[in-house]
Amino acid sequence: MKPMFTFLTVAMLVCALVNVALAAPTDEQRHKQKKDEDLEKHLALIEEFLEKAEAAGRKRPVPPPSPEPLTQRQKTHYEKLARDWVRCLWLTNDCFVAKDPFKGYKPEWTYHSGVWTNEFFLGTVDVSYGSFSETRPWRGIEVRFYFEIANRHLRCNFEFWGDGSDNVLMVRNDAYNYSNVFYSVPDHKPIHTNEREARLKAAEYAAMFGVNNLWDETEFEPRAFGFCYGVWEFSLTSYVNGYPTLFPISIHIADLPGYPLGLFYSGMYQIPPNLPTKVVLNAEEAKKNAIAYLKEYFPLKHLIPKLTFHSNRLEYMSPNYNYIRPADDTGFSDYTPKYGDDTLIWNNTFKKPEGTGFPWVSIYVDAATGDMLGGCD
Repeated sequence: MKPMFTFLTVAMLVCALVNVALAAPTDEQRHKQKKDEDLEKHLALIEEFLEKAEAAGRKRPVPPPSPEPLTQRQKTHYEKLARDWVRCLWLTNDCFVAKDPFKGYKPEWTYHSGVWTNEFFLGTVDVSYGSFSETRPWRGIEVRFYFEIANRHLRCNFEFWGDGSDNVLMVRNDAYNYSNVFYSVPDHKPIHTNEREARLKAAEYAAMFGVNNLWDETEFEPRAFGFCYGVWEFSLTSYVNGYPTLFPISIHIADLPGYPLGLFYSGMYQIPPNLPTKVVLNAEEAKKNAIAYLKEYFPLKHLIPKLTFHSNRLEYMSPNYNYIRPADDTGFSDYTPKYGDDTLIWNNTFKKPEGTGFPWVSIYVDAATGDMLGGCD
């Protein structure tokens, strides 16, 4: 009987272990469970923050009403529009796709031709309304293409202004942005392109989307440009009424034959009509006001004697009420700019001493009233 008892005991133990193994969650299940738990914690923190804000007298933000769902006719229209742009922009371009872009100093890519007539058309597409915010009180139409190359999942996004004009607000193609653009290591210099031709191509792309005279310095102010990880990046802002604004134009071009477009974004549609032009203060008066406001409101009092005035100029900008309406000890406000807030200000800049973090302090002074409208540092 003893051998039989031992055999039954072992058999029961094996069955128990099998059941435990079967009941144990897989790696995928554990990952999903952790993701759900993290999301629950995140939502709980947001709710706690909102409750504290309400207790302090701030109103809980009210989300805008959801729009009517897009009709099938609308979805078909915008998908066709986006596919037409794909054919126009990339049909003749090949691409590289990163196998392991973060592999030390030796990233690897695989070369692919015919992507836009093969892999792209095997992918999926989603058409829906875009996001809504107080600075963008409208909803664009987003078209998102999902496709796969060499086991890498890529996206190509379009955003159209949903006003019936079919204007393109944004295009972004993963295949022609970091990290999928082949670049030389270790010097990171262009292989197939040069800056002059990239600038000309950027102006050509901008004109295709209705933005003309990109390099006319009376219409646009270059803010940042350069070559980084196989991509030419150009960022500009527009002039309105002869004054600089913060409404951006961004263009990325891949270092590949044909100079394919990686990104286009236009903030021109955000420019409010009838921006003010009244200027009462001159530059010296604006500087005097800024120095007075700096001494009164800037929170880092120990730095004030070490700041030196650098320059000031008239710009269109939204007030942020930093320093004059501080939400906490940092001096920064919790004010959220709204569409149409932009006004004409004197942007006064002061230089910090070396080794004190971001090198500039800006004080915004209303050009018409002389009031302080905020600042940054």
